[in-house]
Amino acid sequence: MFFKRNHIEKKIQRLKQIWDDAVAGASEDIEKEAFSLAFEIINADNSIKDVKWKLAACYNFGIGCDENLVMAKNLFLEIVDDNEYSWIYKLLGNISFDNEEDDAVMFYSKYLNSHKEDMEAVVFLADCYINGIGVEKDTNKAVELYQSIIGTDYSNNVEFQRSYGLFLAEIESQDSVIWLKKAAEQGCSTSACELARQFAKANYFPFNSWSPTLRINRAIYYLKTAIELGKDENGFTEDGYIAINEYNILMAELDLPQREGE
Repeated sequence: MFFKRNHIEKKIQRLKQIWDDAVAGASEDIEKEAFSLAFEIINADNSIKDVKWKLAACYNFGIGCDENLVMAKNLFLEIVDDNEYSWIYKLLGNISFDNEEDDAVMFYSKYLNSHKEDMEAVVFLADCYINGIGVEKDTNKAVELYQSIIGTDYSNNVEFQRSYGLFLAEIESQDSVIWLKKAAEQGCSTSACELARQFAKANYFPFNSWSPTLRINRAIYYLKTAIELGKDENGFTEDGYIAINEYNILMAELDLPQREGE
């Protein structure tokens, strides 16, 4: 029994040594070793929570194995509690949201009970109300949750600005222009492209308050901005090609020269 326990302890220590590298994707061999160690340890002793969550994470993110969200969720559920492992509720919420399962709202709510400072999780909860996952669709509740973030450091986060701006554009709120501009100024091609769409469609204020000529010029400006933001060292990104396509559609409607992707 001592030999077996000692053997397991050595595997646990080795897993701790390589875990960060495995998560970072340092190499395929490291990822496979991490999964293999976690699997072997839990197979020998199913009670070691610090290893079990790592095995669940392997299944969740495909670390050293094929992604298996069912297995990940089942393992996480065996560990999660309202104290030391309450952070797992967020991962459970993400899994359930991706699978459009009704318990997503419950998991995010439980997580926020002890992690109120995590504004990203507030956005995820708002997304449940926007999409009707686990609750009835409720735009007002989603707006309330988003607005609870404004004024915190997270409201300066480009992902928040993009997400909030796109949501406001979807419900045709005039504040969409504020948040899409903020995100575009931080280099978000998607937000610049959405600004262009809103100027081109002009379905609501302030977009419909501009003259047709000014609106189209502004749409073209933001599409060109989106194209430039949609580049990296390897050329155009997926967002860049989307912006080029949007630009060409608008140019075709106006009978103006189009642009080819480089």
